[in-house]
Amino acid sequence: MECSLIGTTEVVPFPISQGLRSTRLIPASHHCSAESPRALYTNAPHVHPSQTGSSACDKRREGTASSRADELSKKKPSGAEVQMSKPPSDRTSFGSDTYFVTASTWGRRSLFRTERMARLFIDTLYHYRGEHKFLIHEFVVMPDHFHLLLAPLEITLERAMQLIKGGFSYRVKKELGLNIEIWERGYIDHRIRDANDYARHVEYTRLNPVRARIAVTMEEYPHSSAHPGFALDPCPQGLKPGALQIA
Repeated sequence: MECSLIGTTEVVPFPISQGLRSTRLIPASHHCSAESPRALYTNAPHVHPSQTGSSACDKRREGTASSRADELSKKKPSGAEVQMSKPPSDRTSFGSDTYFVTASTWGRRSLFRTERMARLFIDTLYHYRGEHKFLIHEFVVMPDHFHLLLAPLEITLERAMQLIKGGFSYRVKKELGLNIEIWERGYIDHRIRDANDYARHVEYTRLNPVRARIAVTMEEYPHSSAHPGFALDPCPQGLKPGALQIA
């Protein structure tokens, strides 16, 4: 069943979950299998219900990231920063090949508040989409982080994130002449389970600027797939049917 897109601005409250942690990139030799759980979301106020439990692959990927998450959770954003709300979270060892990923700027600086940085990042996303590295279903570029709903094509999720983050850092130095740190280490991700799960993450992504109070409507925010004019790949056909409709 195909997922339909309809307009709505309803926000579903999500209870706080337990057992959350962040992850870091790992060498190719330690890639998790397709059945292994992916990483969880951290450092934000709103989450979906999560399942608990861990695998050996989870423990390898966790490394020192849990202590890093504890350290980051104690930091408060400055007045210039926009606090990142909690993405919908879940731990699962099954689902589609579509992922919801989040990455933050170094020190949570508002690098994407400037038009040229935000546009260059979006251009980087679509450059690799054009090279058939991954599909783009939804995205939003916030001042100090981004959310992306994507499906890697014949590459791993880790490799896709290396291309996105590394490719953008290279272009910032080459095209803008800025030799600065761009990203916090690693990223957080969630493997989409079914159509309902997909719809929740689409809604979360589109409403992110509204919840952060930097836009009145999701359509008016220029650095989001909810803004008119961006080409997006359709809802993956392999997802299980669901009744929840997408904002």
